[in-house]
Amino acid sequence: MSNEISLTSKLQATKNNQTFTNQVSTKTQNMKTTLDAGHHTTQNVGTSKEILSTGDVTLTEEHFVLLYNRDATNYVDVFMRLNVTPTDVQSGRIRPGECYGPVRLPVQSGGYPSLWLQANTAACDVEVVVCEAGDPAA
Repeated sequence: MSNEISLTSKLQATKNNQTFTNQVSTKTQNMKTTLDAGHHTTQNVGTSKEILSTGDVTLTEEHFVLLYNRDATNYVDVFMRLNVTPTDVQSGRIRPGECYGPVRLPVQSGGYPSLWLQANTAACDVEVVVCEAGDPAA
């Protein structure tokens, strides 16, 4: 099967009569393997750090993640946990109605690196889409 993964992105900013924008970027590619693993859910993220729900997606292969903050008021911070110590590095903030990604994440070894989420003042519903990454050459 072809075009199993489709990525589309655009960022445009306008202020003081100036507009900065990239051309719409699109990329389609095939899954790397024959696995059918994908994960689409709504995760209720609390005010303590919690690991990202990834379902049955094989994280020992590169994978894509897209997060969408469905909360109308609160933001969610995204952390990359690097090791068991733990060493957490903030890698993003998702304001209400914004998304994080899609991003291609590296292979996990021993469960790391992994994404963790934390809402700022109240629990937030975050839409989560995770799938195995494709072959960029396909």
